[in-house]
Amino acid sequence: MVRFGLFNATFLCLSTLFATGLQHADLTVCPCAPAALQLLWMGYFPSAPLGPTLAVSLQLLSLVRQLFMWMPPNTTAWCESFEAYLAGMGYKVDTKV
Repeated sequence: MVRFGLFNATFLCLSTLFATGLQHADLTVCPCAPAALQLLWMGYFPSAPLGPTLAVSLQLLSLVRQLFMWMPPNTTAWCESFEAYLAGMGYKVDTKV
């Protein structure tokens, strides 16, 4: 524990998951800047409100949400869902014949 402003701070080591893989992140956590809030600011959703050990990218969660919107388990649904996800990120895929 270390002094951080008026509060005692702790260091938190956690894994972050996004579309390209898994990385590790270190946070300095105190009552004025809880881990969950810091992770949201960084674009990650924490696995727990206090002391998370894993955080998932909001972009990856957006992809998963889009995939579940096109629930039928077939290639066409997956491709259209992935195309919609990429379009939401500003990419244009023009592969339809």
